[in-house]
Amino acid sequence: MVNDDARPVSTGFEAWTRWHAGLVLVSLGAALFLGRPWPVAACGVASLAAFNATNRGAWTISGRFAWANAVTALRVAVVWAVGARLSSAPETLLAFVVLGLFVLDGLDGWLARRQGTASAFGALFDMEADAFFVLTVELVLFQRGDLGAWILVSGVLRYVYVLVRAFVPARRADVARSRFGRLAFTGLAMGLFFAFALPGLVGAACALVGTALVTVSFARSFYDSYARSAGSS
Repeated sequence: MVNDDARPVSTGFEAWTRWHAGLVLVSLGAALFLGRPWPVAACGVASLAAFNATNRGAWTISGRFAWANAVTALRVAVVWAVGARLSSAPETLLAFVVLGLFVLDGLDGWLARRQGTASAFGALFDMEADAFFVLTVELVLFQRGDLGAWILVSGVLRYVYVLVRAFVPARRADVARSRFGRLAFTGLAMGLFFAFALPGLVGAACALVGTALVTVSFARSFYDSYARSAGSS
């Protein structure tokens, strides 16, 4: 559900997460150069589709794709549409698309728990869908001129975190996301909603609060990874 905090990742998926993070950041550079969000939308959806295709059979314990993963896939498709087709849509429409994506984010987790289909694949798919959602929406806000470049900070943190851990060995393995991390993501999602729904100072202030919360959450994750040993409290 959250892209802003560490979560244990199966070792079988680690290589993909690194390639995915690098690809998304390269596509972000292309999007900034072109002044259009579609490179991030296209690369993100293609990479996530490849992740699904290459892990067929590991989707759930039973091997079925299951409703929870289907809802996550729907979220990915809608995020692609935001970046590739709807970036110039009216702000009210985009506000309610963002709100709908946040609601669906809660629905897929609820379905996984209720139907007993939670899996390592589903957890990572959900987390990367969150990251894709945040970066794409923030890029749209920036390129529409609604907010400054600072709004992209929380969107790139997930990918930077993955690559730093890949190249700089951490002292501690990834840990389950914290309650604060879930709260931070909620604050960011609401901030992005209000950035569209209330363009101007109020919307920008809401987005800034969400960005600050997620930044603090990632700072805590980096601290836990590198400043604390596994045996420390």
